[in-house]
Amino acid sequence: MLWSAAASHPCFWSNGKPFQMAKEAAMIPFDQRSLAQHLAVREATRAETFPLSDASAEPDIVQLASSGELPAYIRRDKDGQLNISDITAWLFLTMIQPDPREGTVAWFWGTACHMFATLGLFEKLTKECSGSWSAHIDYIPRCFVHEGEFTAKDIAAHCFSCGLMKRMASTFLWDFTRIYIKIYPDACSAKGAQRSD
Repeated sequence: MLWSAAASHPCFWSNGKPFQMAKEAAMIPFDQRSLAQHLAVREATRAETFPLSDASAEPDIVQLASSGELPAYIRRDKDGQLNISDITAWLFLTMIQPDPREGTVAWFWGTACHMFATLGLFEKLTKECSGSWSAHIDYIPRCFVHEGEFTAKDIAAHCFSCGLMKRMASTFLWDFTRIYIKIYPDACSAKGAQRSD
């Protein structure tokens, strides 16, 4: 169905089984999707069926990579293939960052990277809002909206509400943010970056 001629028409993604497939695929973290699920999300976004409700639009990784617009800190292997864990981490943080008009994107990245680079801090900060890690929350990244100054705890609560789990924070986000901090050490000295309360 996904590779049929009808799939290239925008209306294909608006209802029925194609819409349901794309919706379910969008709720799966990028590194856990099959190629068909990647295709469904990408095509549904191009058809303007996504993002749903208040979810953030997912950047087109294929297009960004082919035009050389992906950040230099996303690692590649010897064959030039993009590191899927880095892509997942970058996508998640990009999709949940504040609107650039608010002028707090650098502050957000600095605070978030410092939090994820400290193993166990995300879990500690979200204990109150999570209740238990077994609670099911769909993986739907949403733009971070916060009035005034914010701390790592505010970002942790938002990440948790977007479906980020402890396992994800302590694996690909931990690895990605350590590399990000090494390349951009000044990012984590941004205002509020060291605050965790």
